[in-house]
Amino acid sequence: MRTFRFTVIAFAQLAFLASGVKSVYAQQEREQSMQSGYFEKDNFEAAQKWLRGYVNPDNLPNFEQIRYEGIQQLRAMPNPSVRQAAMKAGQGVYWRSAGISQTGTVSGRAANIGFDSSGGIYLCEPNGGLWKTIDNGATWKCLSDSWPVLAASAVAIDPKNQSTIYAATGEAFGGLDQTSQSNGQVPGYGIWKSVDGGMNWTNVGKSLGNYFNGILINPVNTNIVCVAGASSILRSTDAGATWKTAVSLNGNLPSLVMDPVDPAVLYAAAGSQLMKSTDSGAHWYKPALTNFPSASNGGLMVLGMTPKNHLFLYVSSGIAMNGVPGGKIGLSRDSGATWETTLLDTGSSNYLAGQGWYANALGVSPVDTNVVLFGGLDVYYSNHNGSQPIHVSNSNGNAGQTNYTHADIHVIAYHNGIAYLLSDGGIFYSLPSENGQSWHSEMNTNLGTFQQVGGDAYAPGGEIQFFIAGAQDNGTTKWTPGNMVGPLINGGDGGRCFIGQKNGTPIYASYPDFTGSAVIYKSEGGGFSPNVLASSAGIQADRQSGYMFYDVCESDPNYVIMCGSSKVWLTTDGFSNPPTDINSITTVAKVGYPAYAHVSKLDPSYMYVGSTVGNLYWSSDMGGYWTKMTSPTKAMGRTTWITTLPDDPTAVYATTTTATGHPLWTSQDNGQTWTQPTPQTVLPVGLYRAVAVDAQGDIFLGHDGGVVVMDHRDSTWVPLPNGMPLAMVTALQVRGHYLIATTYGRGMYYIDINQLLYGAGVATASQPSPVSIESVYPNPITTGAAISTIRYSLEGASLAHAAVYDNLGREERVLLNEWSAKGEHEKSFDLSGLPAGQHYIMLSAAGVAVTKPITIE
Repeated sequence: MRTFRFTVIAFAQLAFLASGVKSVYAQQEREQSMQSGYFEKDNFEAAQKWLRGYVNPDNLPNFEQIRYEGIQQLRAMPNPSVRQAAMKAGQGVYWRSAGISQTGTVSGRAANIGFDSSGGIYLCEPNGGLWKTIDNGATWKCLSDSWPVLAASAVAIDPKNQSTIYAATGEAFGGLDQTSQSNGQVPGYGIWKSVDGGMNWTNVGKSLGNYFNGILINPVNTNIVCVAGASSILRSTDAGATWKTAVSLNGNLPSLVMDPVDPAVLYAAAGSQLMKSTDSGAHWYKPALTNFPSASNGGLMVLGMTPKNHLFLYVSSGIAMNGVPGGKIGLSRDSGATWETTLLDTGSSNYLAGQGWYANALGVSPVDTNVVLFGGLDVYYSNHNGSQPIHVSNSNGNAGQTNYTHADIHVIAYHNGIAYLLSDGGIFYSLPSENGQSWHSEMNTNLGTFQQVGGDAYAPGGEIQFFIAGAQDNGTTKWTPGNMVGPLINGGDGGRCFIGQKNGTPIYASYPDFTGSAVIYKSEGGGFSPNVLASSAGIQADRQSGYMFYDVCESDPNYVIMCGSSKVWLTTDGFSNPPTDINSITTVAKVGYPAYAHVSKLDPSYMYVGSTVGNLYWSSDMGGYWTKMTSPTKAMGRTTWITTLPDDPTAVYATTTTATGHPLWTSQDNGQTWTQPTPQTVLPVGLYRAVAVDAQGDIFLGHDGGVVVMDHRDSTWVPLPNGMPLAMVTALQVRGHYLIATTYGRGMYYIDINQLLYGAGVATASQPSPVSIESVYPNPITTGAAISTIRYSLEGASLAHAAVYDNLGREERVLLNEWSAKGEHEKSFDLSGLPAGQHYIMLSAAGVAVTKPITIE
């Protein structure tokens, strides 16, 4: 078993104090932004339809396997920039986070939670990985950056051995079809296990499916592990080595609970079924279920128990129809045999807010059997077993208020008397003395798990002044470099963004909606007080079911091109007048509909459109006439991104969703003919959803697991993983001499392009640096005693990331990824299992990276 031991010199308190200062500042900014009045309720159904096509747009039956293989291939690619930095033993280049929290109180969606006996809290982020805190959220560490997928959905810690952790991947809230798993939220890759506290992981269940909802470990015999899968309960009796299906259920996402007094008793519920086991999940039966309040139309069911009286079993049953009341709170006082409905949602409370297919949570007090917290949009409190509910939280309030919790609640769990709430805005908690009447949100300050759809940066003179990015259910946020906390500038579900580069205005943001209201916003005031746009009857009638894809001309941001469900729309005056239908692509294509549109960066006369079936079109007269590409006759897959060069409107680059073929198409004659580059290296398989080109002709592609670049000098693809997790990239922009990448699950990052070219511009060791590695000792080390210690210093508090690389610059092991305080630090690492030879330890923090060689003999 590999071990990891370290010593930290007092950074937790400093980091917490620093985050508190930021929160106060951000709160003031948010109060300013709240005055705009544009804080729409999210429309997850619209955002979800976008995501379904985005995750697997070609509905490939083996997509999860392809994605897994692609990320493994990306990991194995040589990384010359790391090698060059190592050879110079000086300053390297790495990705920096643009911002990790909204107002200091909101982060990305949280899916599940776990606890260990030493005070550790584990948080599952649906596309951001598995996180752990040992200081109640003042600092967080991601444990799963070595996984090929980051869709953490459930976690459990062995009660007899805190170093043994099980984690399931794949979250299906919001659309799991009971007959097919292709419509789930974020697909995973089975179940992972660590026996060294999360440093190293082994997949122990990749054949078990791609969606999970819970894990239970028997505290008496910890070899027995039960997992709630997509529509069944899976069981292992040998600590995850082998698995069997213990019972199947007729609904999606079973809720699984263990009797707090007798761990041999388990309950599982889904759809109209409640199943019970009295032998640790080996056999299951259906209780009599008199008056059982089952869910309807695919709604979720959530079970709850309390150690105060283990005969009591609660259930919250939802209804799948969006906006329709129908939730039920049920109680059994005899271990599930007979039931009473304590709350029937007829519309007066509507505690699930009509979305019981997505947001449904219930927690039972560990000290009072009668006290229940539950909800879907907001939290309700009852000390009468669910009846007489009191509305105790407000998702439409000001973040930071004592009664604020973010909308769309997925889990309410008690631990040590504290109620923890997981929602689309992260993690919140209520102390035992508050009992759900007040909530705290500061655990989100240092998470950085936004599911971002699109982002941009303003970089006059080449240097970035501010960022904006839109995220699922977290609107659009604005950050400035060096400040990880930013204000909310537009509400609802945030989508694609654009910033005018001449003076930082206008700012465009987007929002998915079904109701006929606007889907694109424009602001001339730095992002605050946006105007409602794109609201003409024609474009609303033609709107797509998710985010509206649009593009803005960089030389004149009054030109905006938009994709409807069948037509292409254009404004030439910044929406002073309603947009015009410039042509119906279906008239040309006959099949499919517009998937992506681009107006050239230099000359708005040149426009390009890609369709859902792989056709590409071009127009040189501002959409007056469209021509379908002739060579080749058809690209492979749906168009995901189109861009042009800043100085040549006829040089076009497009990505398509061919998961196993070449995703990039280029044209040098404004789209009349298209070819594919012939690089010297092969791209990893998987989906590519974004392309950007810099002034030197280097091509950047956004992959399911990060960013790759083709250097214009030798046509070789290399990865750019340094400092950025292997997260799904949703958008790329070149601004100044920086590349901006937004990810769906880990926020937005940026990297200095000028320092990328195989170490060109890398500083020498003699140059001053805010980060330094003082020593690595012992060095060399032997394979039999591969413990080495790194002593390093930081000039300021920062997120510190350390990894070991081989001689080709390929990442071998993540050693450190956590917030560190100013000053000197010393950490010891176990490098056993790595091959003998030359390796490099790279430490990234404060915007730079430093490297020291280490030899294993």
